[in-house]
Amino acid sequence: MLSDQEMASEQLLLEALLDSWDQNNTILLNLLRILPKGGLEARTSRIEQMLKESAKAVRDAVKGRREAGRGMDLHYDHPILLLEHMVWQEGYHHG
Repeated sequence: MLSDQEMASEQLLLEALLDSWDQNNTILLNLLRILPKGGLEARTSRIEQMLKESAKAVRDAVKGRREAGRGMDLHYDHPILLLEHMVWQEGYHHG
């Protein structure tokens, strides 16, 4: 069981990572908006909507699991580890 100080420290870390996640999504949306016409076959308004929905789903899952004191169902012992993976994975796709 974590002490109050450890829980507060972990909460600060989670908030910093969630802020990074939100900033990462903003960068991705901005990259999408500068694509030249015809750069993608799909319509950018639909892609933007899907990116926003996806970013919110990840954010809500990580925050909800952390607040409930639960790990993720697969592959990650702690929700912060999933968020860390998602941030670098998204960075890879930006390139």
